[in-house]
Amino acid sequence: MKNPTCLLLQATTDVTFEAAALFAMQDGYAIRPDRVHATLHNGCAQLTGNVQWQYQKDGATRCVESLQGVASVENRLTLVPDSPCFAGRQGL
Repeated sequence: MKNPTCLLLQATTDVTFEAAALFAMQDGYAIRPDRVHATLHNGCAQLTGNVQWQYQKDGATRCVESLQGVASVENRLTLVPDSPCFAGRQGL
């Protein structure tokens, strides 16, 4: 099921795309806009930056693919937990 906020936003130009994408990701999945960048080129959206949780990475893709003008999404977000207690578990 798609996030309703994502469906309401319609990015029609490359300039408005990043603002729309960041708003949708922040609103729907608590993704900090200062850690993520979104670009759109010829219908291909690219997400770069860091998120804390896998659900945020997956949710970012769902939000962006719902925006008008997006034909595909390349999600290059990296998982970087803020809590030091999770740092040792990454190798498991």
